[in-house]
Amino acid sequence: MALTATLSTHELARVAGLCYEGKRVRVSLANVGSTGFTAESTVTDWDSVKVSGSGYVDFTDVVEAGAFDATDSRYEMGGTSGANTYIYAVFAPSGGSITYDRIYVVLGTDNGSGGWTEETRVHSLLVESPAVTLAPDVPVTYRIQLFAAS
Repeated sequence: MALTATLSTHELARVAGLCYEGKRVRVSLANVGSTGFTAESTVTDWDSVKVSGSGYVDFTDVVEAGAFDATDSRYEMGGTSGANTYIYAVFAPSGGSITYDRIYVVLGTDNGSGGWTEETRVHSLLVESPAVTLAPDVPVTYRIQLFAAS
């Protein structure tokens, strides 16, 4: 006898909304070197090896309401409302080159005083291998999507 379970798209929407909608997302570049930091390391750890100088700034955005994508069978959320939306994190150094080998994503919530309280752990981690050296005024874009799937 086979048993099949199906999670409703409404439940995926509820879960994704609780996890992501209205949250701030920060995307940062880091040069991990020999630290051994992983996706399980703290945001404080990652911030200690974050790229600095050369006009570098973190990318930030607020996650909008998402929608169910029937093609991918998941509820997707990004920087604009609807399915098939992404967070387009753009980096373009202005005062010199930057080198990095990790891209890390941090979520935060509005603290009610005009600021944000960030999670203590990273949401996700992307690895560039080999490391990337980005020349001045040459932008790079990372397309990041948050989703809930069954």
